Amino acid sequence: SRSVTKVASFDDGAHVGRVCSLGFSENGYYLATAADGHGLVRLWDLRKLSNFHTISALETDGARAVVKTAFDPSAQFLAVASSKEIRIFLNKQWDELARFAPHTADITGFNFGVDSKRLFSCGMDRKISIFGV
Repeated sequence: SRSVTKVASFDDGAHVGRVCSLGFSENGYYLATAADGHGLVRLWDLRKLSNFHTISALETDGARAVVKTAFDPSAQFLAVASSKEIRIFLNKQWDELARFAPHTADITGFNFGVDSKRLFSCGMDRKISIFGV
């Protein structure tokens, strides 16, 4: 059997709630994490093992739940879903490019298409939505 060795731990108090989402960039340099309760997404540089940026992911109505974070396959965008909205950020500048509410009930998941031109989402409204990015 193969042995497993822990190489790092991000337990410096960066998140106040349980960590509920991890998203890796395509090149493996960045990790986006989100936790319950504060509406923040932390960006980590895995080469330096440090938190280098924080994004506020509060919804328009002030809700704080972050459901998922994901980088697109081209490594140009980071998408963050809260219970009602999906927001897309431009990588490196971390500027918000788009914000939309694709469902009439809570978002349960999303993912970019393999060509990074589409974003697929699903929700408690029993619908799957597809968007051009």
